[in-house]
Amino acid sequence: MTDYSKTIKSDASEPSKWEAIDDFLSLLKLATEANGKNIQIQEKVILAKYLYEANSYIGNQIILSKEYGFCPGLIDGAKNFIPLFSLIEVVDELIDYDRIIQELPGISYSQINGAISFLRKVAQFNIKNIDIDDTLDDELAANDSFLSELRKAFADKEDTRVLNFG
Repeated sequence: MTDYSKTIKSDASEPSKWEAIDDFLSLLKLATEANGKNIQIQEKVILAKYLYEANSYIGNQIILSKEYGFCPGLIDGAKNFIPLFSLIEVVDELIDYDRIIQELPGISYSQINGAISFLRKVAQFNIKNIDIDDTLDDELAANDSFLSELRKAFADKEDTRVLNFG
């Protein structure tokens, strides 16, 4: 059996061998975490560079919003930022899925939907990891006119349900 009492120094101001090992392991853990974060930062820089290059290729028509971590979007006539994924949502509503199936008969409706959802998610990329959907939901939740319209819609539905079934 090993006698560990000899490894601990009597001088309390001097760290023991075990404390040094603990410190080393803590530093190793911090270095590993920092390396992981460095890789994440490099990946974000590569993606952001790609967005800038793609935007340059099309004549810089897309705005990369600093407020939303360089999330791509458009500026409307009233100078409001419209996230690019919002445009994709509108396009999705206008798309004729049957026509797409005619053009690409080997794919399914769910694949078309998945591709559009993928494009929507890609259009939300930002270097701050902001969940744009959550941010916009928070803005809507604080919008009194939206909440009033929502209350009215729920109240109208309730009246219709009562009138039709009661």
